Amino acid sequence: MYYSEEILDQVRTANDIVDVIGQSVQLKRAGSNYVGLCPFHNEKTPSFSVSRPKQMYYCFGCHKGGNVITFVEEYNNMNFLEAVGFLAERAGIRLPEREITDAERQSRDERTKLLEVNRLAGTYYYCSLRSPAGRSGLEYLEKRGLSQETMKAFALGFAPKTPSDGLYRYMKSKGISDDLLRRSGLMNVDEKRGSMYDKFWNRVIFPILDTSSRIIGFGGRVMGDAKPKYLNSPETRVFDKSRNLYALHLARRTREDYLVLCEGYMDVISMHQAGFTNAVASLGTSLTPGHCSLLARYTRRVVLSYDSDKAGVAAAMRAIPMLQRAGITPKILRLDPYKDPDELIQALGHDAMRERLERAQNALMFEIEVTKRDYDWNDPDSKTRFFENTAGRIAALETEMERQNYIDAVCREYMVDRRQLQELVTRRLVNPLPEDSRSGSTWTEQRQSFPRQTSGFASFGTAPGQTASLQGSSSPGQSASLQGSSSPGQDVALQGGFAVGYGPDGNGSQGPGWDTVPDMDYDPAALYGYDDSGFYEDGETGEMFQAPPTATRKNRSVSVREQGDDISRRLLLNYICRYPAIFATISRFVKPEDFGDGLTGQAARVIYGQMQRKGSVDEASVLSSFPEAQDQTQIAGIFHTLDQASSGKDREKAIRETLIKVFSAAPSGDGTDLNQVIARKKQEAELRKLQIIL
Repeated sequence: MYYSEEILDQVRTANDIVDVIGQSVQLKRAGSNYVGLCPFHNEKTPSFSVSRPKQMYYCFGCHKGGNVITFVEEYNNMNFLEAVGFLAERAGIRLPEREITDAERQSRDERTKLLEVNRLAGTYYYCSLRSPAGRSGLEYLEKRGLSQETMKAFALGFAPKTPSDGLYRYMKSKGISDDLLRRSGLMNVDEKRGSMYDKFWNRVIFPILDTSSRIIGFGGRVMGDAKPKYLNSPETRVFDKSRNLYALHLARRTREDYLVLCEGYMDVISMHQAGFTNAVASLGTSLTPGHCSLLARYTRRVVLSYDSDKAGVAAAMRAIPMLQRAGITPKILRLDPYKDPDELIQALGHDAMRERLERAQNALMFEIEVTKRDYDWNDPDSKTRFFENTAGRIAALETEMERQNYIDAVCREYMVDRRQLQELVTRRLVNPLPEDSRSGSTWTEQRQSFPRQTSGFASFGTAPGQTASLQGSSSPGQSASLQGSSSPGQDVALQGGFAVGYGPDGNGSQGPGWDTVPDMDYDPAALYGYDDSGFYEDGETGEMFQAPPTATRKNRSVSVREQGDDISRRLLLNYICRYPAIFATISRFVKPEDFGDGLTGQAARVIYGQMQRKGSVDEASVLSSFPEAQDQTQIAGIFHTLDQASSGKDREKAIRETLIKVFSAAPSGDGTDLNQVIARKKQEAELRKLQIIL
């Protein structure tokens, strides 16, 4: 469902962004803005700015930004419709109803009914734990060291041993049908007798809540030695165990900039009770890509706190590449000699756990350590294969600095000569093994940043049998021969194990083929070069801005020239928004289609449309044209990027130069239409003499 622009404007206007965000973030006045600590990442110095005139927020640290609807979505983990509904209710606005299909109504009604059944079940289990029938469960939890406050915070309950249909009878007293109970996953069905009985009995119950704090399922720990030890709700219309995490509804509010991923419910509860409120766990299943995607919505760092036994180590080894593919940096919590986090906390307490979290092991060093167990250290061939495997892992890293740092670390840890390990890493850079990566895929596939380097030799016109000189192939100053490294007359230097080629670049001009190993993780800071500390207060208005970024080679999928063109287009759009009087001049030379078909082009069409209709731009409403939060963040970045000018004349000159860059980068036909070419030349000459008056 999409609300009209008029309705969205009404909801936004009725909810002042400073008032809404101020309820969750402590804001202080700074010039014409309000600033505070960003609620989306951990920081000590405020870089989170809220503008009342623009009705927008933006963080100059993590670069999240948007309007009041976006904030409610992001902060409360709501979807767009839920956020609009929340703000409408807050302002007393009645949203228009719409007709829904029978299928939509049936699906919505079923979900609503199942959530109500789960709520009732949670109430039944909660009360049972605190009744005489729940004594054994209560004693178990108290023996595990849980306080009454913790039990209440996690809504822990108990399913009595007798009667075996206690929950069923309770549900029937509430008017719940057998068909709905069958679909809830809370009942077992005796098909022969046509009867139902409780799925959970004689178990401590752990309600599972979604991020909106609604009960979607249950986990149960049996009293005694019966099997299975833990039993979970089956998947239903409201419960997908591969896309939910235990206690995420609590952990997502943590001030820490990382989450701790545990194996079990009790580990999470024990962590929270000890003050580590950033702990979550998967729901009786191995970590899945769905879990990783969910984690990536809240953090870029995860500490794996799996059991220290063989199964826990294997689970960590499986989880590491999945987390990395989701853009998350994993670390490993070393628990030994204790089996799990709960055991460690019970034995050593909060401070010891905090110290171990701070010293969590790097994932690659953990992988190398675990891999070492598969090799016979007393067999020279086996030992060599171990270091070859290790060299392959190091070669897969994205930057030369990382590779050199890991070479140093491995040499210290395993007492190997640095030059020898460097030689192995260099060999893997030039000739990756086909099956040597941590995930089983080829190194070339695993190393997103390196295909250009391994295939780059061929792209320089490599032919079999051609050679080039390599400087520092094993150590600085030593040379080696590389087959098929480049075309005749082109050199490829290998500096410290990293190839730097010189030849035609992506734009067809002479220059470095590459100069750094790019960071492939996408975020606006990486793509446009924003600096976390690069924001300033504009002397004219008191607003907060970040300086325009410099195009770099950091993102190899976009050339430096393309980045520069897009930076100029985005800067020009912000000039239009800040100085509406220049629009008439700018629109003579640059049309919306000249901004391209991507996100910048879409923003240009919205901004041009508002200027033509109203003569000004409402930045907050522009954001609502983009339903995706990531898109809104980028558009918010446009409105918070401005060159730092010492005078109005400097700003006018900057606008003219930016206009010239955007005009020059705009499509100009195929060059065969002589009249078109002449007209464009005249426009270029006019631009060179153009005076911008603010």
